[in-house]
Amino acid sequence: MSLDISDTLSQGIDHTFSDAGAKLIGLVAILTFITSQIGAGIAVWAVKQQDTYTPAMESAMVEPLFGAIHPLTGLLFILLLGVVGLMVNMGGYRAFISDGPDQLDSDDFTDNFAWILVNMFIGGLITSILIFVGFILLIIPGFFLMVSLLFFPVFVIVEGENAIEALKSSWGLASGNRIPLFIIGVLITIVFVILGSISSLFGMGLIGQIISALIGALQGVLQIALIAAAFELLIAESETIEATV
Repeated sequence: MSLDISDTLSQGIDHTFSDAGAKLIGLVAILTFITSQIGAGIAVWAVKQQDTYTPAMESAMVEPLFGAIHPLTGLLFILLLGVVGLMVNMGGYRAFISDGPDQLDSDDFTDNFAWILVNMFIGGLITSILIFVGFILLIIPGFFLMVSLLFFPVFVIVEGENAIEALKSSWGLASGNRIPLFIIGVLITIVFVILGSISSLFGMGLIGQIISALIGALQGVLQIALIAAAFELLIAESETIEATV
């Protein structure tokens, strides 16, 4: 199997700017914006606890939408938003990897959620540790592992595999395609670095934060769409090879 980079990019972009993709971008943008406001609220709370704090310092800060937030309260809401974010990812993968046109179904956001949450946590923890160790070992092993385990969420969310099975399946599907997958990642990273630089021109005010959230959402949905596209193309090619044997 050899992944076609242009086909993957084309199919991933089509997913991203489909009706389902646009709705996902909106959902992710809202979650990203709220999360950033909570993070800013925690930062403001921390500043106000300092002995050197003066009212004059407050006037120099950008006031978060929700004001100062206690870290424990903020953490609780961030964890809740993370759970909602997983539901959005579930809906995205299931919408993009389907026989028909991209379409969001309410069941796609919640079906088998508890089981998926547990296995995503276990697999995500294993993946994070492996990639962290890989980057410590001269960086290259980290990129190798990152690309090799790229399809782990798909096998859990769409194929219903447990964490260990999904990690093994992702490794097998990425085999022989790690270089094109890495190239796609580099190209998308370059695009979003440029877009991120442009969004910084709008400053840290409300408009700038909204634009930043939209760009972050676009990046997140495009990532899901590209992984879904690569998965579909590789699975289709694998099934074609098996049919001819």
